[in-house]
Amino acid sequence: MQRQSQWGELRRIIVEPPAEGGPAAFVHRMRFTAAPGRVAELRDLFVERVTARNAAGEPGSLSAKMTGAQGVLVWTRFYKSLAEYEATMTAALADPAGRAYVEKIGALMSTNPTVELLRTIVPKNNRA
Repeated sequence: MQRQSQWGELRRIIVEPPAEGGPAAFVHRMRFTAAPGRVAELRDLFVERVTARNAAGEPGSLSAKMTGAQGVLVWTRFYKSLAEYEATMTAALADPAGRAYVEKIGALMSTNPTVELLRTIVPKNNRA
């Protein structure tokens, strides 16, 4: 499946977000650029992580940028409130396994990730 954002960026969906859960009030989008020759390894780590998070009730999606620079993966996470986002980030920073995961993916990237937190103004019924 392909999706085009309001900025004209075309992405191929790798992991779909769960259908249940209703619209998100906040969207946390992280763009990761893989180091040369490391795209498949980084993608596999993210597929595993996003799929596990979806199964645990933390909705998100993973996509690959199809235009412009190659090797760009986009992990999008969805939150019902700013408090839910803040609690999730606080827990992640306090988790030694989470910090180790960040170091592991950092070794596979060519640059620091680009991170956005967006507030939904007009929600859609689906999360994609």
